[in-house]
Amino acid sequence: MSTAELSGHTDSVVAVAFNAAGSLLATGSLDSTVRVWRVSDGTCVQTLEGPGDGVEWLCWHPKGDVVLAGSEDFTMWMWLAQSGQCMQVFSGHSGPVTAGAFTPDGKHVVSVGGENDCSLRVWNPKTGDCTLHLSGHPFHEEGLTCLGIHGDGHVVITGAQDGSVRVTNIQNSRVVGSLVGEPSVDTCK
Repeated sequence: MSTAELSGHTDSVVAVAFNAAGSLLATGSLDSTVRVWRVSDGTCVQTLEGPGDGVEWLCWHPKGDVVLAGSEDFTMWMWLAQSGQCMQVFSGHSGPVTAGAFTPDGKHVVSVGGENDCSLRVWNPKTGDCTLHLSGHPFHEEGLTCLGIHGDGHVVITGAQDGSVRVTNIQNSRVVGSLVGEPSVDTCK
C-alpha cells in the first residue's frame, strides 16, 4: 500500500469516509467543501461545493457513488460523486445539521439538528421532502450530536448535548426507549 498526500482543503478536515467499493474517499472540511479522491492514486476527482458554512459530517449512499453531507448552515447536500452534480439540498433544520445518514436500503435520509434545533428528520432523497419531524418531549430537549441507524432501517438511536440518548421507531414516530446518564457515575456496568 502506498501513501499519498491529499491536499486542497483550506481549513480543518472534520469528516472522512470511503464509498462501498473502497475505490473513492470523501473528505469534508470547515472550508465548506467536500472533496472526492480516487484511492488508487490520490487524485482529487471532484470538489463538491454548495454549503454556505463548514461541513459537519458526510457519508456515502450504501449502494452508489452518492455523497451526503450536513452543514453548519442548517442544510444537507447530496451530490453525484463523479460528476459533482447536486442532486438535492435538504432544508428545514433550525440549527446545524450535526449528524445524518442514509437508511441501510438507501431509500431515506435521517438527520439531526444541534444547538436549539433539537430535532430528528427523515427525508425522501428523491424529492427532498421531509416525511417525519420529531422534536420536543418525549424526544430530546437539547441539541442533538449523533445518530445511528439499526440495520432494519426502522430504529434510530440519537444522542444529545445533555447526555440523553433516545431510541426511536421512525416507522411509527414513537420514542421506544431512553438512556439517561448519571453524572456521578464514571463507568458503565
